[in-house]
Amino acid sequence: MSTAILLATVLPLAALSILIFLGRGARRLWPLALAALAWGFVAPSLIIGVNDSWAANYGLVSLIVVGAPISEEIAKAAILPFLSVSRRVTWFVDGAVLGAAAGTGFAIRENWLYLEGVGSSDSISLVIARATAITVLVPMPRC
Repeated sequence: MSTAILLATVLPLAALSILIFLGRGARRLWPLALAALAWGFVAPSLIIGVNDSWAANYGLVSLIVVGAPISEEIAKAAILPFLSVSRRVTWFVDGAVLGAAAGTGFAIRENWLYLEGVGSSDSISLVIARATAITVLVPMPRC
Protein backbone atom coordinates (compact mmCIF):
# COMPACT_ATOMS: atom_id res chain seq x y z
CA MET A 1 0.00 0.00 0.00
CA SER A 2 1.42 3.36 -0.94
CA THR A 3 1.92 6.17 1.54
CA ALA A 4 -0.55 8.35 -0.33
CA ILE A 5 -3.35 5.77 -0.14
CA LEU A 6 -2.62 5.17 3.53
CA LEU A 7 -2.78 8.91 4.29
CA ALA A 8 -5.87 9.35 2.10
CA THR A 9 -7.59 6.75 4.25
CA VAL A 10 -6.27 7.42 7.75
CA LEU A 11 -6.58 11.22 7.84
CA PRO A 12 -10.33 11.38 7.07
CA LEU A 13 -10.97 8.46 9.44
CA ALA A 14 -9.05 10.26 12.20
CA ALA A 15 -11.13 13.41 11.70
CA LEU A 16 -14.36 11.38 11.78
CA SER A 17 -13.24 9.52 14.91
CA ILE A 18 -12.57 12.80 16.69
CA LEU A 19 -15.97 14.10 15.65
CA ILE A 20 -17.76 10.98 16.87
CA PHE A 21 -15.95 10.59 20.16
CA LEU A 22 -16.06 14.25 21.16
CA GLY A 23 -19.77 14.43 20.51
CA ARG A 24 -22.60 13.22 22.70
CA GLY A 25 -23.20 9.48 22.98
CA ALA A 26 -20.37 8.11 20.88
CA ARG A 27 -20.88 4.59 22.20
CA ARG A 28 -24.49 4.47 21.06
CA LEU A 29 -23.86 6.12 17.68
CA TRP A 30 -20.76 4.36 16.37
CA PRO A 31 -22.56 1.34 14.80
CA LEU A 32 -24.71 3.68 12.73
CA ALA A 33 -21.66 5.78 11.88
CA LEU A 34 -19.97 2.64 10.53
CA ALA A 35 -23.02 1.91 8.37
CA ALA A 36 -22.99 5.49 7.06
CA LEU A 37 -19.24 5.27 6.42
CA ALA A 38 -19.73 2.05 4.45
CA TRP A 39 -22.56 3.63 2.45
CA GLY A 40 -20.40 6.65 1.67
CA PHE A 41 -17.67 4.32 0.46
CA VAL A 42 -20.06 2.54 -1.94
CA ALA A 43 -21.90 5.65 -3.19
CA PRO A 44 -19.23 6.88 -5.67
CA SER A 45 -19.50 3.60 -7.57
CA LEU A 46 -23.23 4.13 -7.89
CA ILE A 47 -23.09 7.67 -9.29
CA ILE A 48 -19.98 7.57 -11.48
CA GLY A 49 -22.17 6.72 -14.48
CA VAL A 50 -24.48 9.65 -13.72
CA ASN A 51 -21.53 12.03 -13.54
CA ASP A 52 -20.03 10.65 -16.76
CA SER A 53 -23.36 11.07 -18.54
CA TRP A 54 -23.71 14.63 -17.23
CA ALA A 55 -20.21 15.52 -18.44
CA ALA A 56 -20.91 14.03 -21.87
CA ASN A 57 -24.20 15.92 -22.25
CA TYR A 58 -23.40 19.27 -20.61
CA GLY A 59 -19.62 19.49 -20.39
CA LEU A 60 -17.02 19.08 -17.67
CA VAL A 61 -17.42 22.59 -16.24
CA SER A 62 -21.17 22.04 -15.84
CA LEU A 63 -20.46 18.74 -14.09
CA ILE A 64 -18.03 20.36 -11.65
CA VAL A 65 -20.27 23.35 -10.90
CA VAL A 66 -23.76 21.79 -10.98
CA GLY A 67 -23.97 18.07 -11.76
CA ALA A 68 -21.48 16.51 -9.35
CA PRO A 69 -22.62 18.48 -6.29
CA ILE A 70 -26.24 17.52 -6.91
CA SER A 71 -25.65 13.82 -7.59
CA GLU A 72 -22.97 13.37 -4.93
CA GLU A 73 -24.85 15.09 -2.11
CA ILE A 74 -28.03 13.17 -2.88
CA ALA A 75 -26.07 9.90 -2.97
CA LYS A 76 -24.32 10.60 0.34
CA ALA A 77 -27.57 11.60 2.05
CA ALA A 78 -29.63 8.69 0.71
CA ILE A 79 -28.77 6.48 3.71
CA LEU A 80 -29.62 9.06 6.37
CA PRO A 81 -33.43 8.60 6.49
CA PHE A 82 -32.94 4.88 7.09
CA LEU A 83 -30.40 5.42 9.86
CA SER A 84 -32.33 8.22 11.54
CA VAL A 85 -35.28 5.97 12.43
CA SER A 86 -33.01 4.10 14.85
CA ARG A 87 -33.53 4.65 18.55
CA ARG A 88 -29.83 5.45 18.73
CA VAL A 89 -30.46 8.77 16.97
CA THR A 90 -31.82 11.02 19.69
CA TRP A 91 -30.49 14.47 18.86
CA PHE A 92 -30.33 16.47 15.62
CA VAL A 93 -26.52 16.57 15.86
CA ASP A 94 -26.54 12.77 15.62
CA GLY A 95 -27.84 13.21 12.08
CA ALA A 96 -25.01 15.62 11.31
CA VAL A 97 -22.48 13.11 12.62
CA LEU A 98 -23.99 10.38 10.46
CA GLY A 99 -23.89 12.73 7.47
CA ALA A 100 -20.23 13.42 8.20
CA ALA A 101 -19.60 9.66 8.34
CA ALA A 102 -21.22 9.14 4.94
CA GLY A 103 -19.21 12.07 3.56
CA THR A 104 -16.01 10.62 5.01
CA GLY A 105 -16.58 7.26 3.33
CA PHE A 106 -17.30 9.08 0.08
CA ALA A 107 -14.16 11.20 0.44
CA ILE A 108 -11.94 8.17 1.08
CA ARG A 109 -13.22 6.38 -2.02
CA GLU A 110 -12.97 9.58 -4.05
CA ASN A 111 -9.38 10.04 -2.82
CA TRP A 112 -8.53 6.57 -4.09
CA LEU A 113 -10.12 7.31 -7.46
CA TYR A 114 -8.17 10.56 -7.78
CA LEU A 115 -4.93 8.86 -6.78
CA GLU A 116 -5.37 6.37 -9.62
CA GLY A 117 -5.23 9.29 -12.07
CA VAL A 118 -2.20 11.20 -10.79
CA GLY A 119 1.49 10.43 -10.92
CA SER A 120 3.35 9.30 -7.83
CA SER A 121 5.11 12.67 -7.56
CA ASP A 122 1.76 14.48 -7.20
CA SER A 123 0.01 11.95 -4.99
CA ILE A 124 1.13 13.25 -1.58
CA SER A 125 0.27 16.83 -2.58
CA LEU A 126 -3.21 15.70 -3.64
CA VAL A 127 -3.77 13.85 -0.37
CA ILE A 128 -2.61 16.79 1.74
CA ALA A 129 -4.84 19.22 -0.17
CA ARG A 130 -7.90 16.97 0.12
CA ALA A 131 -7.27 15.98 3.75
CA THR A 132 -6.84 19.52 4.96
CA ALA A 133 -9.98 20.59 3.10
CA ILE A 134 -11.94 17.74 4.69
CA THR A 135 -10.72 18.27 8.22
CA VAL A 136 -11.20 22.04 8.08
CA LEU A 137 -14.79 21.70 6.87
CA VAL A 138 -15.89 19.18 9.52
CA PRO A 139 -17.52 21.20 12.33
CA MET A 140 -16.92 20.08 15.89
CA PRO A 141 -20.10 19.76 17.98
CA ARG A 142 -20.47 21.48 21.31
CA CYS A 143 -20.80 19.04 24.17
